[in-house]
Amino acid sequence: MEEKEDAFFATSPKVYTNTDITFQWFQEVFEPRTQPMNGINQYPILVLDSHSTHVENYEFIKYAIDHNIHLLLVCLPSHSTHVLQPLDVGIFSTLTTYYKQELEDRVRQQGPALIV
Repeated sequence: MEEKEDAFFATSPKVYTNTDITFQWFQEVFEPRTQPMNGINQYPILVLDSHSTHVENYEFIKYAIDHNIHLLLVCLPSHSTHVLQPLDVGIFSTLTTYYKQELEDRVRQQGPALIV
């Protein structure tokens, strides 16, 4: 997992996420950033869909239990939480809109050739 300031990126051979990437994110990104502040006992809650990298990952679930992280598995189809996440809806949707607009402008200016 590569860190660039406060953004984290990972890739897999098949492009999609997998149990290794999910667990690495959970250990290296989520858990350290949800530590209790000022010595107050707080228990983070992670809302999950039914994607197999969550529900079929014993190591992931055990790590959550061992670190007092509550997993909330909601009855949503896999690959659907992106619609409900505030960053995806509030921030990245705007980024997506402007990115698509920029691509369309470049295609209009340069033609349908591959844009590098």
